[in-house]
Amino acid sequence: MRVIRGTKAQVNGLAFSPDGRRLATSGVTGSIQVWDTDTLTVARNLPGGTWCSHTVRFDPTGEKLYADVEPGRVAVYDVRTGAPGYVSMMPNGRDRFMVGRGGISPDAGWLLGFEGKYVLMRATEGETVSADRTSTRLALWSAPVEQLGYRGSDIYYVGHSTPVAFSPTAPAVAFCVRADVLVVGVEDHSARAQCGFEGDDPQIAFSPDGELVAVTTSKFATLFRAETGEEVARADTGQRINAAAFSVTGRTLFAAGHGKMVRRWHVPSLSEKPPLAWGTGRYFALAPSPTGLTAAVADAGGRVVLWDLDDDE
Repeated sequence: MRVIRGTKAQVNGLAFSPDGRRLATSGVTGSIQVWDTDTLTVARNLPGGTWCSHTVRFDPTGEKLYADVEPGRVAVYDVRTGAPGYVSMMPNGRDRFMVGRGGISPDAGWLLGFEGKYVLMRATEGETVSADRTSTRLALWSAPVEQLGYRGSDIYYVGHSTPVAFSPTAPAVAFCVRADVLVVGVEDHSARAQCGFEGDDPQIAFSPDGELVAVTTSKFATLFRAETGEEVARADTGQRINAAAFSVTGRTLFAAGHGKMVRRWHVPSLSEKPPLAWGTGRYFALAPSPTGLTAAVADAGGRVVLWDLDDDE
């Protein structure tokens, strides 16, 4: 176990670079930092915004870093120089687009968030995104959601801390509506799966092969098949969960929350593994390294713990 001590403010976003040598953090102060995972020193302090940042993601090359810095803007940083560019989202009426937590796609080509309803938007660097919904935005609420019989008042929560997820292998997204997680196709706008959950504060994660969706709540961790919504396994959580993620192999599901440990389960059985325990009390972000050797967990005091993982993770 190694500890990074950055700001004393809560860290909400964590992301490893594709080679695992850099770790990006973002938090309630709006600050964005990139850390060297070997030396545990700051490699780059990046100009953030005035907004509480929840999501950071490296692009597949590791040369660019995306972060939600304030409503209506996503920063695109050159990791080598720290120079920022911006993706600006035009407001729709009185509502301004806010990126959901986890709402930047793995290829950094799409943004999933809210303008009073769920909206999927292309991320066009350095220019304002057109308001033409037919070419750049997909109003997910008005397509598959209403077809399933939901109303606007059924939306789980409108805010940029609301969890959403992109499939790493298929053009699909997952988001919460009422007490369900919906998996929706990006290209055909079809509702692929409807996964019911119990408990509060749901978190969503796709397995690395895109075949499973994990939904963790204050009551349960549940695995569903992404194509059908069929429940595969369920386990008790017994605490509020603030972040969930699969290991890079997909053999372990991690969940971090208000307990003094990070829970771990075998996939797909969800039989429990020994937890990662440190005892700080509340964890708000979680990210396994692409190398499969490390997992990062961040707490309310600005500390980031790097755990060495088992060989079978």
